[in-house]
Amino acid sequence: MWLIILFVILGLFIFFRLFVWFFGNWRLTLIRLADSYIYGIEQEKLTEREAFLKTLQLRYQLKKTGEFIDELEKQGLNEEEIKKSVTSLMQSNSIHQDTEYRYEYILKRKGFIKEVVDLSMSRSLADGGMWAGQKIEKEMDDLYRWSRDENFIKENDYSLLELLVCGMMIEYSHEIKRKSYDEVVKMIKNYFSGKPYYQKYLE
Repeated sequence: MWLIILFVILGLFIFFRLFVWFFGNWRLTLIRLADSYIYGIEQEKLTEREAFLKTLQLRYQLKKTGEFIDELEKQGLNEEEIKKSVTSLMQSNSIHQDTEYRYEYILKRKGFIKEVVDLSMSRSLADGGMWAGQKIEKEMDDLYRWSRDENFIKENDYSLLELLVCGMMIEYSHEIKRKSYDEVVKMIKNYFSGKPYYQKYLE
């Protein structure tokens, strides 16, 4: 009896993990990016270029420790609580810092020079520097060569489709590293094929 219950629990756990993996990864990211971009165009009346930039900035900049400490102090936390929270943030940032570097690379290729400079100048070792150095340099070199070889970034294109391609490069480069630009575009369009709301922005 207990063995059957154990197998049922294990089966439910595996099913849940597969569900999260399939529906909660890059597909959910695409929807969030698309919704933010379309909202900017339709509701805020932004140009494609402005909507492109705003969507990336909302998603990819890491929280800076200085800003975080100010927030915690306003909440009335004591020094020990602030130290614990900041340590947790630094650990999180160190894991995701290479994502921010990929984000900076996209901004640079798209001509957002002021934003690139602001991002670079605001970054510090305190914001997750444990992973800075050789690991990120190697990943950025690989990303640069790969994206240039495959002509992945269209420098004057600020469409929704281009945003989603760049979003995949930033957050899920491991999903598309061995694919061509056309294969990634097909992958994105296939996902949105049954969602008419997005179609006019992806044509």
